[in-house]
Amino acid sequence: MKRFIVCVLAMFVITETFAIKGFALLSADYNYADKWNKGLYEKGPALSSVKEVYRNQKFYLLAVASDFVMNPNGFAKVYYSVEIDGPNGKQPIGWRDKLMFGWKCTKGVMYLAENPLCLSLDDNSPYGEYRVHVTVKDHYTGKSFEKDLKFNLVELPAVDAKTQIDMKTYNKWFSAYHRDPKPGQAISHYLTFVRSDAIKKRGRFIVGLNFFAEVLRNNPYLAKQAMDVYPELEDEAAFRLALLLHVSKTAPQEFFDKMEGKSKEVYLSMKDKPFPDVYGVVTSGRSLDALWAKFLAGGEYKAIHRLIQTLEYADSKGGLEAFKTSEKTAEDKKKAVREAVYNALIWSMKNNCKRHYQVRGYMRWALKNEELTSLQRSELEKILKEWQAGA
Repeated sequence: MKRFIVCVLAMFVITETFAIKGFALLSADYNYADKWNKGLYEKGPALSSVKEVYRNQKFYLLAVASDFVMNPNGFAKVYYSVEIDGPNGKQPIGWRDKLMFGWKCTKGVMYLAENPLCLSLDDNSPYGEYRVHVTVKDHYTGKSFEKDLKFNLVELPAVDAKTQIDMKTYNKWFSAYHRDPKPGQAISHYLTFVRSDAIKKRGRFIVGLNFFAEVLRNNPYLAKQAMDVYPELEDEAAFRLALLLHVSKTAPQEFFDKMEGKSKEVYLSMKDKPFPDVYGVVTSGRSLDALWAKFLAGGEYKAIHRLIQTLEYADSKGGLEAFKTSEKTAEDKKKAVREAVYNALIWSMKNNCKRHYQVRGYMRWALKNEELTSLQRSELEKILKEWQAGA
């Protein structure tokens, strides 16, 4: 039920004086609800659009409307219809008069459909261009607007077992994934990651594994791509790929039963080790990295909220210096660790606030809407004010 000023994403807005208006887009952004509902932005939500999809990939038709008529109690009722035609006019898909929303509204703001249409084309769907026609209708006036969209269903490319993407390209894909997801490249980027020097740093592999596992959980069709390339991999890359499939729970047990050699031995020795709870107690810089990885894997709000809650560690300022002359009790150590985590947290939040539009939007929303402690609130205000001063 989140609202945004009508100027948002004006390039898609269909204008008509005193009549319902809005926009529609196709998106592979599975955290679209967080981005729309839990962000306060400079220009509006950063919803991604998609032009190419793969078989069995989930994507969404996001329709937004404003300037509809409300009844005397302030309630609006808006419906939308969707027609999808495949290559050569085959495989038409129809969805007529679906309730888009029906709740109390505020004049002059935009509303996202309560239950956007989730699409997924199966293995029998023909490759090629699909055309989407959307009609959004105001129940009380009968007025409507229409939008034509299109996308291409393309074959998911096989992964080259020898793939090694340069790290500059890898880092660009990784840092942009939350706002511009390209899941079809995930397995190639994962193999690049596990062959890089990055995993030699303590805890870095688990952080990366968490990111890619989140991507696969939301795109389970990628498991086949991974299983197809597995037999061609060297032992270390093979067992790390198997571990990814295990953690993401996207491969059938038959795949693991058929594993052989050293890669299976190493996999079996690691598969039952506990996987850290990303949202548990934050105890180190690696815990912070895992939360940032969770955010970068799709732009979810929950990870940013957990980071904001960890600003409470500001209550341990001075703990590191005091530890030097303390009796080194468990409480002394706890305060020192909390301050070290707090210092790393402040650095990362300031840095990512500057770099990522979505992070700033979530921070602002949390400041206005979450039940934060006075310490969390004051620390968050400082971060946002520093960004504003340097913007």
